[in-house]
Amino acid sequence: MLDFVFTEGPYKGSTVAAFGVGLPGAAMERPVIGGTGAFRMARGYTVSRVVPTADPNNQLILEYDIYVSH
Repeated sequence: MLDFVFTEGPYKGSTVAAFGVGLPGAAMERPVIGGTGAFRMARGYTVSRVVPTADPNNQLILEYDIYVSH
């Protein structure tokens, strides 16, 4: 489960919760299963992808797009 927490702006303090397994590939999709604050009872999905990096420590960077109805 992933919780995205808004720390600034009009949604500060609200969260969006997504659930699912990220399978390696061009894009990974997970359903949005709820949230808190402004996103209570939210539904939707996330799409994430690995951001290419030349980091010598092999850190993984993921970029998320979140599509929500609330």
